[in-house]
Amino acid sequence: MKVSTQSQLRFRLQQVAFYVLLIMAIVLLSKLAITTNQTYDLTANNQHSLSDSSLKILQTLNTPVAVNVFVSPDYEY
Repeated sequence: MKVSTQSQLRFRLQQVAFYVLLIMAIVLLSKLAITTNQTYDLTANNQHSLSDSSLKILQTLNTPVAVNVFVSPDYEY
């Protein structure tokens, strides 16, 4: 079965449109991921979360809090 030139052109345009939309979606998702600062602690016992009392103390402070973290080079995440 022979495919007409018009059908080939339409198929090619659909391919281009798909890839353009795909690239736009990837760029949009990466931009959203960079600008959104959202974290989730999925550990069983909330190892990486602050307790309610710690959060209350931090909310009463009027100045920014600096946190220094010291990790040994052989520490595995």
